[in-house]
Amino acid sequence: PGWQGDLRTMVHVLEDGETQVYSSLVYDGPTIFAVMNGIYKVAFDYPDNPDTKTRIDAWCEAEKQRGLLAHNLPAKTAGRWTGTLQVWGADQKPRGNIEVEVAHEPSSLLRARQRTTVTGEIDMSWEFDRSRDGNRHTFDGPGLWGNAIAYGRALYTSQHVHGSAVKLKGREFFIDADHNMSAVWQWYDGDKLEYTSFGVLRWEPGT
Repeated sequence: PGWQGDLRTMVHVLEDGETQVYSSLVYDGPTIFAVMNGIYKVAFDYPDNPDTKTRIDAWCEAEKQRGLLAHNLPAKTAGRWTGTLQVWGADQKPRGNIEVEVAHEPSSLLRARQRTTVTGEIDMSWEFDRSRDGNRHTFDGPGLWGNAIAYGRALYTSQHVHGSAVKLKGREFFIDADHNMSAVWQWYDGDKLEYTSFGVLRWEPGT
């Protein structure tokens, strides 16, 4: 499992080693012209193995439907995302892991209260309200401020942790219809890149 690229082209290889979450932003000068994203399966024996061909073909058919989904949070169900993200330094060396929990409590169809807790190599937490207008998302404090824009299932975020120099830029990509997501976050101290963390956050619905 790993990550490569920057926020223009991003590939996150999941733990199974064969699933790749891909997105690419195509620019015309400073303006985004088009976005391509999707989930790939790597299979070296596709032409020769009927079982592999059947499995991959079924995956592609299912992705035709999942690919139409938008990055909309659960609107009527509280719950949380949890998972372990790998942490790498700006020097491209591994720094360990972080445990992440994002508690989610919707207040309307378009608004929710969230609390993010990060422990391990990085220890921080913040709480905020977030809202959505079409494919544009805003993070309205008090613990974190920022905005994001979604292209299909891929949400590109830019955030600032209140009362600190910590900035976050990243991509959160729903990998299935159950709101499980590939998360790639870049951590900045001011404008200096400190860490990149990546992994899968699993959705657990509450009551």
